[in-house]
This record gives sequence, structure tokens and C-alpha cells, in this order.
Amino acid sequence: MTTTDQSLLPGRTCCSLPDLPHPGGLCPDTDADDVPRLRPINVEPLERSTMFGVEVTAITSPDMLSLINKHVTSRLPLTIFHQNLHSAYLQQRHEAVRTAYTSADVAYIDGMPFVVQGRLLGGSVDRSHRNTYLDWYDRLLTTAQEEGWRVFFLGGTPEALELGCKALRERFPNLELEGHDGFFDASPNSAETRSVIAQINTYGADIVLVGMGMPRQELWLAANRRHLRVPVTVTVGAGMDYVAGLIPTPPRWMGKYGVEWMHRLVSEPRRLWRRYLVEPVYLLPVWVREIAGSRNPLRKQNPADAVPNLRAVDRD
Repeated sequence: MTTTDQSLLPGRTCCSLPDLPHPGGLCPDTDADDVPRLRPINVEPLERSTMFGVEVTAITSPDMLSLINKHVTSRLPLTIFHQNLHSAYLQQRHEAVRTAYTSADVAYIDGMPFVVQGRLLGGSVDRSHRNTYLDWYDRLLTTAQEEGWRVFFLGGTPEALELGCKALRERFPNLELEGHDGFFDASPNSAETRSVIAQINTYGADIVLVGMGMPRQELWLAANRRHLRVPVTVTVGAGMDYVAGLIPTPPRWMGKYGVEWMHRLVSEPRRLWRRYLVEPVYLLPVWVREIAGSRNPLRKQNPADAVPNLRAVDRD
């Protein structure tokens, strides 16, 4: 059983992926302005902030996990991205990345500079609002195992996927887990993208963790989210590489004090030196403008933005 995509209005067809259902989202060939954007179903308005020129969602790990639980249970779509200085840099430089981020319902804080900036601008952001995949995936997968949720991991090298899934199955023996590596043609409507989407939908995933690196994962989800019959999608970067042990996991206390980047830079200097040593310099003018503006970036999500009576995503 599948639901009817409410965005496919009379007289419209979806020609980009005609043989796939599109529940809970927009047809890629329709005008996005014609249909209200999906919003999370959390009962409390999410606190949103504009920092370093991008929008972030001030949400703690427990609250985010609770939100995921609600959406898996309701079958309503929820897309979660993460924001750090690297994503802010990419959004300043590339309009496509900025546009992709508008498709996310939540863009949580994944970097202490955002916490510091929020405090400087008079917001109520604190260290509890900074979290990464490594901080909450254990609790998420524990819940998934207990509730019988189906988890699909998309991304990583074939080696990382194999080792990571093996490690997760040993740690969570009753977890329903399937995956596909990130080395495929991720361009819109490619045969390999269509095959991945079909695999995810056939599996009947409750949660898809997309770890294909930034911004590839965000661009792929923004282009294909509406084709996935999945309630929750989350970007996790190099999450599987850490789980597989291919990249050393930083001590969790380092993230709390904003020095986790040093561990990562030492672990992968050739890949990350530009991200941590050059890109922040580019963001300095943005930071100065925000401080000089002395404006409080915090604003509540307008309840009127919520979309009532959304159709749930069927798994079968």
C-alpha cells in the first residue's frame, strides 16, 4: 500500500522518476511555491537562530531523539541536517548548498563556535545545544533495536560500510540494519540513484542515515527526499568511518569544550587542514557583521508555518 502524493495536483505528472511513489513530498517537476513546506510535528515551537549567515535549530540531543521518535511513530517526514563552520562556509559560497539546507526541517548545532556566537548575540544557546552524530547515535540505535525500527545507512566506502555494519550488528544484535555504500552516481535521476531509492523503499526503512560527506549528502537528500517512503532522514557525515574504526573517534569531552576539531585535524591533516584553518577566516566578515549588528538572532518558529493534516508515509 502506498499513499497518494498530495503535491501531484490534477493535471500534473512527475516525469523524472515516474515509476517511484512520492509520498509526503513534492514532485521534482512541480513549483515548490505551490505547496506549503513540510514542518516538524513537535508540540513546542523550535527555537531557530541565524548565525554565521545560516539558520540553525537550537535543540538538545534528547529533544532531537524524542522528535525522531514522534516522526517514526506518526510516519510523517522529518529531515535533519547539521550545521558547523564548514556548512556555513559552503552555504556562503554555493547557492545550491544554501538552497538544499532550506529543505531540512532541523539543522542542529554541530560546533561550539555557534554556541559562542549565540551567547555573544544574547541568545539562550548553551553547550547542551551542541551535539554530533557520535554523541547520540548509540541512544538512537538502542531505541531502534528496542522498537524494531528499520535503519538504513547510506554512505561510506564499501570497506567502511562492511566493517561499520558488522560492528553495529555485534553491538546491537537485534537491530534491523541494511546499507549501501556512497560510491554511486548521485546525480539526479541517474540509474544508480534510482536503484538506491528503490532499495531503501523496498526495505521499508524507518530511518535513513546519510553519510556521504558535506555537501554531497545534503544535495542528494534535497534532490531525492520526496522519493523516499521514509519518515526520518538524517545526515551523519563520516559517521560510518568512525563506527568502523577507520578514523579515530575524538574523546567526547573535547566536543564540549570546542577542541574536537584539533583531534580531527591531527588525525586527517591532508583532508581537513583547509576546513579548519582556512574556511573560518572566510567567515570572519560574516561574524563581524553579525556582532556589529548587535541583533538577537533567536526567533520562534511561527506556528502558522506548520502544515496541518499531512499524510503519513506508509511503510508497506
